[in-house]
Amino acid sequence: MATDLSLDEARATSHRRADFQGLRAVAVLAVVAYHFGVPGISGGFVGVDIFFVISGFFITRLLLRDIEQDGRVRFLRFWSHRAKRLLPNGLLVVISVLAVSAFLLPSYRLPTIAGDAFSAAAFFANFHFAQQTVDYFHLDAPPSPLLHYWSLAVEEQFYLVLPVLVALSAVLSGRNARATVLTLLLLVALASFIGATIVMERSQPEAFFLPQYRAWQLAIGGLVGGLFDQRTLLPSFVRRICSLLGSLSVLASIFLLNDALPYPGWLALAPSLGTAALILGLDAGGYASAPRRVLAMPAMVSIGDMSYSIYLWHWPVWVTLASLWPTASGAMALVAGLVATALLASIAYFFVERPAHRMSATTLGHPQMCAAAAAGVLIVVTASYGAKLLPGRSDPAIRAMIAKASADHGPNYHNGCHVHYEDIAQPDCRFGDLGGPRVVLFGDSHAAQWFAAIVKAGTEAGWEVNAWTKTGCPTPEVTIWYPAKRSVYEQCNVWRRQRLEQLVNDPPALVILTNSTRYYGWIYDQAGRHPATRSRAELLWQEGFRQTTRVLTDAGISVIELRDTPKMYPRFKDCLSQDAWSACHRPREEALAGMTSPTMKSPLFAQIDLTDALCGPHLCWVAIGEKILYRDTDHLTATSAASLSDKFLELLATDAAGNER
Repeated sequence: MATDLSLDEARATSHRRADFQGLRAVAVLAVVAYHFGVPGISGGFVGVDIFFVISGFFITRLLLRDIEQDGRVRFLRFWSHRAKRLLPNGLLVVISVLAVSAFLLPSYRLPTIAGDAFSAAAFFANFHFAQQTVDYFHLDAPPSPLLHYWSLAVEEQFYLVLPVLVALSAVLSGRNARATVLTLLLLVALASFIGATIVMERSQPEAFFLPQYRAWQLAIGGLVGGLFDQRTLLPSFVRRICSLLGSLSVLASIFLLNDALPYPGWLALAPSLGTAALILGLDAGGYASAPRRVLAMPAMVSIGDMSYSIYLWHWPVWVTLASLWPTASGAMALVAGLVATALLASIAYFFVERPAHRMSATTLGHPQMCAAAAAGVLIVVTASYGAKLLPGRSDPAIRAMIAKASADHGPNYHNGCHVHYEDIAQPDCRFGDLGGPRVVLFGDSHAAQWFAAIVKAGTEAGWEVNAWTKTGCPTPEVTIWYPAKRSVYEQCNVWRRQRLEQLVNDPPALVILTNSTRYYGWIYDQAGRHPATRSRAELLWQEGFRQTTRVLTDAGISVIELRDTPKMYPRFKDCLSQDAWSACHRPREEALAGMTSPTMKSPLFAQIDLTDALCGPHLCWVAIGEKILYRDTDHLTATSAASLSDKFLELLATDAAGNER
């Protein structure tokens, strides 16, 4: 993570205090542990927040020192130091990811990774990934090996804006610019935080990735940096309390927060203010000296020195291992990931990062250094674009089959019948025999996947088929906490209520209900006002299903519940691209695990299970022969679903009570 200055600059601003290096170690270890799935580190993602505060602290101190010593900001010197600090290792990782992707990763992923590399090298990865995250069809895609560059982009954008802000303050206030800078930083922090809490209500990815909603954390660090030399004016006991409370706040964030909570937002205050308090109080001594002693341990200092290199390399290592070794156990993958990260980060630190640190302006002047940095960025950007044009490494026929399966959503996704996240109105979609008895397909995208099969069966059996499906919106009466938005999915509540009223007012002969049954991290607990625990989600789901079926059966409607589909390996496409397909099927027990418990038996409706059409006694198949069955981990392709239309033809021959039609 790009959180510190070069070593010579760090000495000038803080005498390269060992405890500050240890704080960087805490941040990077938290991030790595979280990404690698270390048990207990549920909130390790806050390491990025810690880095943001540290960055704001050091950069603000550096710029204020320039103003007070020289009366102006030396832009070329500042940006050349940033380039020297960040670009050699940062661009090396981007180039390495492109090379590994071209030769080792499944080739169908190369164009996407090349686009990610372009955004990483050009410093707008945060905007790039914010746009991707709100796309429903990316939720099951393998993560980008350059996803972590979003935070580097935020900092790089901060490095472009803050010097201008400080320079304007110097013009307005001369050498007494410190007070003006601190006032502006306070205003930035307040405006940014208020904006972040507001935008969290409609779009978590924007609040998470975009610089205007992360600036408050960097500004908090800047405020601490501007006031740091006056910290001794605080009573010793106040600084000791800052040290202890800051430590507790940071540790509580790392161990108690989790990615199901609404983050960032108010919860991000804990690691951010905790880090700020810790910086102010670390050298207070006395009974609060324990945090400083721990952070100043030689091992922590060494990790802190290498924190940028570790941050850069750990995520590509993890993503690459997961792609090349998709069936590895958690322990084996963790050990392999840690060893590979330590090795690559050490090599990059000692042979790339440190030599670049030590390069002085006499070796290459500031203008020349900026020009060299621009040239390096241009080369990597060009390479990223060129990588899109590389020929595929795996069998072109297999690549084409994977691409075709991935895009095989079915006609209901293109004719407007499937309702997407923001929409509520349900188009009047009628198919089959419009004069026959009416069946309604009702549910979320797991119902939508059966559209082609049910329409085909309905047409043959003389039924009129209505398709009522909505993204991420199950039919049980539960409130959904939508993870991609980090907000309550109110559009789902409205859509479901309107459809139930429509069914009661104009009852069909039959309703087929089917949904994803893996909503346990998505069900909102109205009592606790947060995503429900697994056991609580089970109870809410069961009660919600009872409410929905009671409404339908009380209206005299026959109901069939269709069991959810098995779930494939998250990276099954990688497996298909490079392995024998027999290695890509998933054990039946694993494929059916993690589902919300099947709903209760009832004489009021029938339950249909098509699992045996998709699984054998021991394996659930990702492909049969040369036909790929799934478009993503838990959605069938429209083609494979349509091949099971005979199962629905049998269903439509009788109603839910077993009466012949």
